[in-house]
Amino acid sequence: TKPHTDEEQTPLIFFDDNGSKVIFNDCQAAIFFIGEPKQAMNAGTMAHLLMCAGLEMDIGMCPIDRRNNFPLKVNNALDEISIS
Repeated sequence: TKPHTDEEQTPLIFFDDNGSKVIFNDCQAAIFFIGEPKQAMNAGTMAHLLMCAGLEMDIGMCPIDRRNNFPLKVNNALDEISIS
């Protein structure tokens, strides 16, 4: 069930009309791995393990894209999280 809210959700505007937009807008939740570039391999390993575990539980999980292709609203939220 969706929480009651009086606010309308503004749609996320992607710069390119590609598969990432479709995946992101159809998903129920998104997991973001945030860190320094030197930690990218660890983030990739964790994402791969989550996707494999998702298959075992019949949960569809897939990578969305690189951060620089996300809508500005998402990038601003990620910046805010990483600073705090």
